[in-house]
Amino acid sequence: QILIVSQDGGSHASYHQIPTFTTALDFMPKNSSNCSMNCRTTSISPEITAHLAHIGSSQQFYQQTDYGVSKAFVSRDVHHLLPILYCKLQHIRWPAIESDWVRASDFENTVAAIDCSTHYRNRVHPRQADYYRFDKKGFSITAQLICGLDGKIWRVDFGNGHNNDSGMVELTGLKDVLHQNPNLRNLADSGSGQHNGRDWQNNQKSLRSVVETVFAVVKWFSLAGGKYRGSPELQQLALGCIYQLVAQNLNNYPLRISLEAKGKPFKAFGQ
Repeated sequence: QILIVSQDGGSHASYHQIPTFTTALDFMPKNSSNCSMNCRTTSISPEITAHLAHIGSSQQFYQQTDYGVSKAFVSRDVHHLLPILYCKLQHIRWPAIESDWVRASDFENTVAAIDCSTHYRNRVHPRQADYYRFDKKGFSITAQLICGLDGKIWRVDFGNGHNNDSGMVELTGLKDVLHQNPNLRNLADSGSGQHNGRDWQNNQKSLRSVVETVFAVVKWFSLAGGKYRGSPELQQLALGCIYQLVAQNLNNYPLRISLEAKGKPFKAFGQ
């Protein structure tokens, strides 16, 4: 099962959680009521705030306690509202033109970084082997992320947890995309075996640290960083919303502004 989030083609500011919540809230339907002065007011219903809390944490016990609703009520409305939010968020996309790429011209002419991360979940039955990796010691969903060297998210793919990095590249068709676009030079975690110099390796690690930073921001949401208890399909949908919300913030506040190294070490965050 593969969910492709998107295939479309100053100084660093701190990441803000409140605008993310507000953005999600704007897409949600709200209750309206008449007041005594012949005016209409809108209010946020408990099920909507419970849904937004689900993105932050998938523990339905806390949601039903905080908002005074049953677990079945939370589950039903999360299943109903999550696809609505997912369809409204369209922040992950390829740069429109190559001139928008942040290019590390003095380091292999690279323009992006790629990596995979694990989002753990409860055991799936049947076909539990599709979600288990021995080296990860658990069941999970694998997320493959491509981001520009400025931190903006270009593409996210989700797959079953048994896939490793090379398996995801083959499974999602990304290998063919890279062959068809020779200028789309990505930094992977292993680098290139033909370069063994310490300076080269340090620059490579420092440049691609931006993708690790993006994963760290995503996992500020406990749903992405903890163990999910719902279905794999619902988990991928919720993760898709989280990556889209993070992408919106990174589009406004990129992690890097320029990459004019000139012999200086690269930094994950602009100064």
